[in-house]
Amino acid sequence: MSDFTINRAFDYLENNTSNVQATLWGHGGVGKTAAVQYVCDSIFHGRVSEKNRFKYVIFTTAKDRKFDPKSGEIVKLENLRTYADIIQQIMLLVFEEKVEDDPKSIIECEERIAQIEDRFLLVVDDYETYSDTDKQSIQEFINRLNINYHRVIITTRNKKLANGIPIQTSEFNEDDTINFFKNIVSCEFPKYIKNYNDRFGLEY
Repeated sequence: MSDFTINRAFDYLENNTSNVQATLWGHGGVGKTAAVQYVCDSIFHGRVSEKNRFKYVIFTTAKDRKFDPKSGEIVKLENLRTYADIIQQIMLLVFEEKVEDDPKSIIECEERIAQIEDRFLLVVDDYETYSDTDKQSIQEFINRLNINYHRVIITTRNKKLANGIPIQTSEFNEDDTINFFKNIVSCEFPKYIKNYNDRFGLEY
């Protein structure tokens, strides 16, 4: 994955006026999740333009574990396996409400979410792992969202599932790998980077 991929994702968030959804697609292990995590992290830490700022960033994944750069260990995740899980996660983060997993409740939640007039970014990671029924529900839900406030980024290995604006990913080269880990360190350990720069008079 290159900086070009990340820049295209930012360009979609900032300049797109025609699609609620973009899809990052590519082979497994090329950095799709890493790219979208970097985008979310940049938004969270305010390292984005005014147009790229969101009140809510909701990251949902079907993965059951991830690498934690702080501890250097593989940690378990509370993965989301169904469309209802995604809706429940949005409701919990935006409205601080727990909702039941029944069709009537989910429909009511869809309507409330679609009416949100704050900017929010929803990430659906590993989209291909959802059932066909859930994929259809996810797409129908996305189609109801408001282009003026809402953005969705989906990651998938399957090009045929790329809807909206397609963003192809490719493997890291050496420079991209170094820059990626530098960005992680800068975001996660800013205090240590400042001390390093002050002590040695160098720019990390």
